[in-house]
Amino acid sequence: MNHQNVCNTLAATGINPNAVLLLDGEYMLPTATWVHGTFASALDSVLKGLGLTEWSEEAWDCDKFSRLTWAYAGLLWAKTQGRPQTGLAFGVVCYMSERLGGGHAINVFIHRDSNGQAHVQFVEPQKQLGGRLVEVNLSEAERKTIWSIIF
Repeated sequence: MNHQNVCNTLAATGINPNAVLLLDGEYMLPTATWVHGTFASALDSVLKGLGLTEWSEEAWDCDKFSRLTWAYAGLLWAKTQGRPQTGLAFGVVCYMSERLGGGHAINVFIHRDSNGQAHVQFVEPQKQLGGRLVEVNLSEAERKTIWSIIF
């Protein structure tokens, strides 16, 4: 998916294009099965190995969880044999959470359904907030508060 298609896909879900920072020109879309299966399990193992499974105010909170999750997805993508020379459509999103009553950072990715339709999915990387990489359904109001998405 090219840069413009990523922007258009995000904009179609109500995300302000000015909040989007794309660091690559082309993106491969992960499958939802990979994100919620193989990747989520590998991420759990890495966090356990690092001793970083629990939230700690400011020291190990939402932005650190989401940035490590984003970086680890990129690392696995870089190590994938035979991958195309593209980025991975998996990133970090910062927004105002209605549930938490303030700023929050989670992860976001774009995938295709069985009909080939592109979908944006938000996931929570902190287990204590609902389970590692559980889908988060942002309200329309929350999508409007997104101040940063970076792929």
